[in-house]
Amino acid sequence: MELKKQKLLTIIKNNKVLIENLSYLSVIQVFNLLIPLITLPYLLMVLGNTNYGYIVYSHTIISYFLIFVNFGFNISATKEISIYRNNKEKLNEIVSSVLIIKGVFFLVSSLIVLAFSLSLDDSNLKILLLLSLYICLYEWIFPIWYFQGVEKMKYITYISLLSKTFFLIFIFIFIKSKSDFLKVPIINGLGSILGGGFSLYLVFNKENISFKFQKIKTIKYYLKESFILFLGNIAGKIKILSNKAILGLYLGMDILAIYDIADKLKDVFILFLQLIVQVLFPSIVRSKNNIKVRKTIKLVFFTGILVYLMVYLTILICTHYFFVDYKEVSVIFLILGTLIILQPLSYLISTTVLLVNGYKKEYTFNLYISAVSYLIFLFICYIFEYITVYSLSISLVLSALISIGAHVRVVLKKNKKDWIL
Repeated sequence: MELKKQKLLTIIKNNKVLIENLSYLSVIQVFNLLIPLITLPYLLMVLGNTNYGYIVYSHTIISYFLIFVNFGFNISATKEISIYRNNKEKLNEIVSSVLIIKGVFFLVSSLIVLAFSLSLDDSNLKILLLLSLYICLYEWIFPIWYFQGVEKMKYITYISLLSKTFFLIFIFIFIKSKSDFLKVPIINGLGSILGGGFSLYLVFNKENISFKFQKIKTIKYYLKESFILFLGNIAGKIKILSNKAILGLYLGMDILAIYDIADKLKDVFILFLQLIVQVLFPSIVRSKNNIKVRKTIKLVFFTGILVYLMVYLTILICTHYFFVDYKEVSVIFLILGTLIILQPLSYLISTTVLLVNGYKKEYTFNLYISAVSYLIFLFICYIFEYITVYSLSISLVLSALISIGAHVRVVLKKNKKDWIL
């Protein structure tokens, strides 16, 4: 008994940073779970399905530009920061370069959205698109990639709790009727600016990072390092965003609002499992510990199955107390919820096996295989005139299965079987 206790203490001591970071990010995910459960029923009741659907639709359109502003730095910059975490001059260069690039991309995105919104006849959608640009602003000014790279997740926790608490409080204060739907992105935006501003304060004051304008050569280097990951992000995100865009465009805002409920519940638990990967990634980059990766794959897979079953049963029992269209939510989640198992598994293999071992091209190619398969499934649905919320959900799940298969194929081809089995 004493020997087992000593062994457990040794494991905890050797993985102290990982455990602390996972604990901090777990707090965020608990909060992320509670926020939708509290706000979604209220927003749907006050705003109605149509107005809430408009908010989701505008958020989806702006999220395409979010991919551009992110440009794959969530992985490439995290990796660079992790490698040079003890080199202050190099950290200054990385942080400054990424902020400059993202800043330019944010300005370009804002101009495109402004030009696009001016061409629209729907005044509500026009205003919502412009107000929803806060999503891209937050992506620019919140350097989550820095905190992940130096493995200081407590800062991410503090900032997220700050912005989300702001959102939670002000939603109930200012959203009182259907006409208040334009205030939702404003409240979100103010919370994002507050959180982003605080994060930059921590980076430049607490972490003593200095912002410096960089040479064009340096900027080009970081663009080149992240370009393949950016292409991969396009392929990876386009299918997730396209489901909502198609629903809003072809089937209306009401069904989009219902789909969004199931989608948000699914995303909360996917992000929770992907936290394990985010916490693990910096240490795997340095150590290339395949045993740790292999154990994590098993943990994520079996945890995903357990979470999916528990959440689905909870929805069946409880959702009708919160949502009028509870039957549709439960059926949609039955399909979409399987991504709780598949998506973190795919993300884990692609980042901690393919990227850590330098297979960037294979990583990107696999994401495009998944995206193309999704588009093929959509085309088949279109040909047979069967574009529904259920067929779109099934297409997403099938493409995720193909993504995992493609990653495993590369792992076996490169003789890295011992990383996953």
